[in-house]
Amino acid sequence: MPRMIPATGPRGGTACPRAEATVHARLDRTLPADWLVVHRGRWLGRSQRTGAPQDGEAAFVVAHPLHGILALEV
Repeated sequence: MPRMIPATGPRGGTACPRAEATVHARLDRTLPADWLVVHRGRWLGRSQRTGAPQDGEAAFVVAHPLHGILALEV
């Protein structure tokens, strides 16, 4: 079981589509312990065009120390 953030999982309703809850449950069941899954991962980066600060968000950010990082939009 991977480390899940938040540990309680996504909540249903308009804030979390059913598809995200389904993907969360599948990742929780199938990934081993050395993976990290962040639901609604957010970051601050810079626009490639202007260099201005820009917010980013993905439904899931899945990370592993050897395999890298994957951002999933569901």
